[in-house]
Amino acid sequence: MSPRKLFLWGATLVCVVLSRLSSPRAQLTTPSSVVMPAQGTASAAAEHQRLGDEFLASRKFDQAIAEFKKALMIDANLPEAHDGLGVALVGKGDIAGAVREFQEEVRLGPGDAKAKSNLGLALLRTGNTKAAVEALRAATEVEPSSPLDHYRLGLALASDQQLTPAVAEFRMALDLRPDYPEALDDLGVTLASLGKFDKAIEQFRRALQIRPNYAEARDNLGLAYLSKGDSIGAAGRVSRGAPSEG
Repeated sequence: MSPRKLFLWGATLVCVVLSRLSSPRAQLTTPSSVVMPAQGTASAAAEHQRLGDEFLASRKFDQAIAEFKKALMIDANLPEAHDGLGVALVGKGDIAGAVREFQEEVRLGPGDAKAKSNLGLALLRTGNTKAAVEALRAATEVEPSSPLDHYRLGLALASDQQLTPAVAEFRMALDLRPDYPEALDDLGVTLASLGKFDKAIEQFRRALQIRPNYAEARDNLGLAYLSKGDSIGAAGRVSRGAPSEG
């Protein structure tokens, strides 16, 4: 049975808007063919970029898109404008458009792990799991210490039915960030998909210890008990929503 028919797997793929990380951007490599804009036009592009960022932070996606496009009309080689435009397009539900912007951002900054990661997640939203795996694996190669990128790669591998490699990526994410409830939940779902219900239950319980009101993990915990034939345990876990055995 497909895990998607039973468990709540990778809920991030349904509702997430790609996040712009608060940490400083990776150093970008400007292609030698790029002509840098004059100071005046660069300032104008930066102002449109700033306004776009402000609108994006307020989830005013239409206004953000307009500002990022103005910045790119001045300088088409601004990676941060392609990034912001891609995120805003995801917010509007235009995933194909977002993919194009993230692809351009990756072209301009091939060493930027965040661009590769956002591209991979956007590709996953389109259902192109193999391309998503490729992009997200490239992100982890650039930034191997990122728990988010290993988690996203795990989601892509699981969606591509590469369950054992997905388990390894979720575990890597948890090695880097032990208090990662989403990684614990999706690790549990993947283990359950492999028929390892006791190990799955352990992951769901750990997720609930970190986030007691985590509805998906609580429901998945109950489903895992049902899958191993423990209907009484399932009813208790779903109704109480508590990770304790008592």
